[in-house]
Amino acid sequence: MYNVWKNCIGCGECAKACDFNLIQTFDDYILMDIEKCRHCSKCVETCQNNVFTKSVIFKHFLYLLYYKIKKS
Repeated sequence: MYNVWKNCIGCGECAKACDFNLIQTFDDYILMDIEKCRHCSKCVETCQNNVFTKSVIFKHFLYLLYYKIKKS
């Protein structure tokens, strides 16, 4: 499951920081495979535009859990 983040400045630092290659950057948005995310926070630490925050990633993770529980 991919999540889209907007407000990206396209620097690509988050994608470089992700040890699992889960982030794809484009000109003004990011795709991240949140289902495979290990919550290491490297993307949070490197993001210059505060697109990623721990609370935002946690919110997306909770949504994923809810979606999986509802689906089963």
